[in-house]
Amino acid sequence: TTTVVCFATIHQAPTRLLVDTCIRHRLRALVGLVAMDNPDTCPPYYRHSSSNDALRNTEEFIHYVRAHPSNKEGLVQPVITPRFIPSCTDDTLRGLGQLALQHDCHIQTHASESDW
Repeated sequence: TTTVVCFATIHQAPTRLLVDTCIRHRLRALVGLVAMDNPDTCPPYYRHSSSNDALRNTEEFIHYVRAHPSNKEGLVQPVITPRFIPSCTDDTLRGLGQLALQHDCHIQTHASESDW
C-alpha cells in the first residue's frame, strides 16, 4: 500500500536503473528524470545542454517507463520533474507542462530549495 515518489538524476542510465529496481522488487513508484537547464543556476556538469535536450530526455524516459516489458500493470509511473523553478528556463518549464498534458503524467518539484 506504499507508493514512493522519487527525484532521480538528469542522467538516463541511473534513472532507468531505479525504474528497473522498483519493478523488480514490486515497489509502486513515481520516478522522475530531473530536468535542469538554466546555465545561470546549474553547473555545466549537472544540467541539460538546452531546453530541447531536457525535454527530449524527459520524453524518452516517459516512453521507457511506459513501454517497459515488466511494467504492464503500471506499477511504476514516470513523473515530470523540474528540479525547482530556478533550475529550469521558462522554455523548459512550458515544455514540461506540455509533456505532462500530452502524456498524462504527474508533476513534482521542490517547493523551496536553499535561499531561492
